[in-house]
Amino acid sequence: MKTGIKALVIICCLSCLFIIACNRAAKGPQVKDLALDLQTSLENLDTSMVELLTSHAGKLNTEEEIRAFLDLGLQSSSDILTSCYIDSMGILKYLSPEKFRSAEGSDISAQDHIIALKNDPRPVFSKAFKAVEGFMTVVIAHPILNAEKRFAGAYIITLNPQKLANQILTKHQVLDDYELWAMQPDGLMVLNQDEEELGLNLFTDELYKNFESLTTLGKKIAAEPTGEGEYSFWASGTKNETKKAATWDTISLHGREWRVVLIKRI
Repeated sequence: MKTGIKALVIICCLSCLFIIACNRAAKGPQVKDLALDLQTSLENLDTSMVELLTSHAGKLNTEEEIRAFLDLGLQSSSDILTSCYIDSMGILKYLSPEKFRSAEGSDISAQDHIIALKNDPRPVFSKAFKAVEGFMTVVIAHPILNAEKRFAGAYIITLNPQKLANQILTKHQVLDDYELWAMQPDGLMVLNQDEEELGLNLFTDELYKNFESLTTLGKKIAAEPTGEGEYSFWASGTKNETKKAATWDTISLHGREWRVVLIKRI
């Protein structure tokens, strides 16, 4: 009798778990879960930079030492496009991988994150911009201080926004009728599956001017850290206009916020 009751209890538990799993699948992916994973990815990248800098404190004195350090940084994540060493004048002195070394020697002192580092040597998470290496990116930058605690240079990683988005979608087994993008509160696109939209501004660029429902919703997204709404725009990778439902959440790193937006075509 007891064996029969135990079997019945196990069957009931398994049935409940099955129902919960089915309900979650029917409900679809949740933006808060994707945003949390994206936040964690960025924080892990940031932490790995700190650990690498700490382990190499006082050991970045020669080109050989710096290049070995940058190679280690590049190997820490497949999301990193380039691992860079900037000198105290804002010159891109060394970088890895070798295929981008033509950018070495570039003066990037006018870039916003370099100016921020020199004015206040604290870690920086940049806005989206076109790097001298030739691609759209965002960077995490950490200052390197000398013995007097003054700015002596910086360690910077440039990130692949498309890969960040696609890895999150793949991890959560998100279906093709979903899309993921992220923007700064000022409307600048920092993450998008359509590469041509990276670095565009939702409120000012020509691409969006004929999609009033999108720009209207964009203002709501900019103003509110979480929410939901609908708009019309092209389906990802096409010029076919479609209606979309959006939910969004907010993540941040070093004071810069991203609105992470999950889209479902309806």
